[in-house]
Amino acid sequence: WIAAAFVGAFGLLGVAGRKMLQSNPVEPGAWLTSRVVQQVNAILPTGRIAFRSLQVSLGENYRPQIYLEDVVLSDASGQRLAQIGRVQGDIALRGLWKGQVDVKRAAASGLILAVDRKADGAFDLGFGAASVGQSDTFVGLFEAIDDFFDRPVVAALEEIVIQNVSVIYSDGSTGQTWTGDGGDLRLVQEDDTLLISASVAVLTGRQDLETFETIFERDRDTGHATLTAIV
Repeated sequence: WIAAAFVGAFGLLGVAGRKMLQSNPVEPGAWLTSRVVQQVNAILPTGRIAFRSLQVSLGENYRPQIYLEDVVLSDASGQRLAQIGRVQGDIALRGLWKGQVDVKRAAASGLILAVDRKADGAFDLGFGAASVGQSDTFVGLFEAIDDFFDRPVVAALEEIVIQNVSVIYSDGSTGQTWTGDGGDLRLVQEDDTLLISASVAVLTGRQDLETFETIFERDRDTGHATLTAIV
């Protein structure tokens, strides 16, 4: 019935109305807001999402889009994991026909990513001060992300792009900390591969800016994974 509602509203709007909806997002009814919350909470089984407002519009080829403002992700205990100013998502039309609000592509801006290398060599990944995952190796962090997305509940999600990412890297063995700003993070998921690429400008000890880039690619059929770092 969700798809039928979209199609019915789409037809009633007419060409002029659809053009207006492309440039002027509107607030939907409570049913769509509830569906979005349910879907995100299903993706984050031990977490919860909250946001100030939700709007919908039509993107290119009249694909439905959602916009979330002032998004806060929290864990099961209520501790804040991440806060993002704005998140945009393209809704998969196939899911709508099944009564599901599946996000096909997502884009966001403004995220603080913390990577902490412990004195024993283990790595800890977090958003700001909140930890969301640990691994004995740097590659293991990417593999943990791969495991997170290799689930039916996020099968429709093809791409995530996050801009304006700040990265704080702390090395417990040396006591040094590096900060990077203006970073980009991109995740592309296909049937048999996962590609994660990240780049950030880091201020070195010489007070020079250097670009650090990492590319992780995993073949899910064979399990083979490669990690490339470019400075």
